[in-house]
This record gives sequence, C-alpha cells and structure tokens, in this order.
Amino acid sequence: MGTEHTHDQTETKERDDSLTDAFAAVGLITVFVVACIWWIAGQ
Repeated sequence: MGTEHTHDQTETKERDDSLTDAFAAVGLITVFVVACIWWIAGQ
C-alpha cells in the first residue's frame, strides 16, 4: 500500500510540474507576442 501512495504522489507532482511548465510557456509566448506587436506598432 505504501508504494502505491508514493506513486500517486509522484504522478500528482509530475502533473503539477507539467501544468506549471504549460503556464510558463503560455506566459513567455504571450510576452513575446505582445513585445512584437508593440515593436511593430512603433515602426
């Protein structure tokens, strides 16, 4: 039983890490797009 509980915790941590990575990627892409639009608007 103990190893199953640890396995569940590992899966939850990996899922949380994936979610964090996804939010970070979306944030970086958003910043990049906004910077490009701002740069193009200034031309």
